[in-house]
Amino acid sequence: MSKIMQYDILFSSGDDFLEFEGILHAGHTIITFENPAITENSTIDVYLGIPNVYPVSITSITGILQIEFESQAEDMKVKVRLS
Repeated sequence: MSKIMQYDILFSSGDDFLEFEGILHAGHTIITFENPAITENSTIDVYLGIPNVYPVSITSITGILQIEFESQAEDMKVKVRLS
């Protein structure tokens, strides 16, 4: 599991969105982002650095977002936009 904290990631925000970016390391299947702005009602867009890969599941609770993928053979950049 790759755990990405706010201080470990590229972070940007606009008037109506927040973005988080991290690396899911090869062989890992879950990446976790933590930020108090994450809620169960957040709209979540996921962008990946490897084509034709899709999340297996996305789970959000207050302050935590977990995204699960099938195991990849190489590191994968994961970018999330919350609105």
